[in-house]
Amino acid sequence: MIVSGLYKVASQIPDHQGLRLAVKFLTDLNQNNEFPDGRVEIEGSRIYALFQSYTGKTDLLNPRFEVHQKYLDVQYILNGKEFFGWAPLEQLENITTYNPEKDVQHGTIQPEKITLTHLSQGTLAIVYPSDAHAPGLADGEPSPIRKIVVKVLID
Repeated sequence: MIVSGLYKVASQIPDHQGLRLAVKFLTDLNQNNEFPDGRVEIEGSRIYALFQSYTGKTDLLNPRFEVHQKYLDVQYILNGKEFFGWAPLEQLENITTYNPEKDVQHGTIQPEKITLTHLSQGTLAIVYPSDAHAPGLADGEPSPIRKIVVKVLID
């Protein structure tokens, strides 16, 4: 996992064309965008953005973790703040069956093995298939969060 500010991440990411296009999409985006929630194609099904609005979840001790096999996530906070749970994939327990259509599998992590990272406006987390992650956790009182998740197909 990589956690960074949007304008510093370009120097921290590996030389992966899809990942570079994802970061370019985010840096070129007008921060006062008018995109509604939903999917925006960047490069067909290879790279696309999901605009999301939600309220942070309060279950910090037992959040639902997810993992992906085909795509990596670039999770960027437009507005608001959240805790982002992380653990190595090997720590995932109580796993659901992998859904290849949605490229997701869910599970739990023992609370003492969860690393919480604070994300706020202008910051992002890049998660790979080896990263179990629980996004959208409330940082304090539940409050509105506006996020873009850019999905990048792993070549």
